Amino acid sequence: MFNKYEFLENLKEVILEAVEREELTDQDEIWDYIHTEIDNQCIYYHDCFEICKALGYTNWEDAELPVNNISQAAYNALYELINEEFVQDDIIEQIEEKQNQE
Repeated sequence: MFNKYEFLENLKEVILEAVEREELTDQDEIWDYIHTEIDNQCIYYHDCFEICKALGYTNWEDAELPVNNISQAAYNALYELINEEFVQDDIIEQIEEKQNQE
């Protein structure tokens, strides 16, 4: 079963580790990574239904991206979740610290 808090915490943890290893060095790279992670979550229909159910994503008339199937609905649901609840302050701070060390 999909858990949004676990998803957000794992995403933040993995991104912070990648910043520490200097694999991600700016916000554009972080967003590229986030989009890849969303794609990975939306591979299987079963997972997509679980994501939509867990996030209560049932109305996609105002979705930012087109929704023609359950995968696109789940993608939008995760994208909206990240935009609303994913706090990047720690990540940005760590990137700035890395850049100041150089």
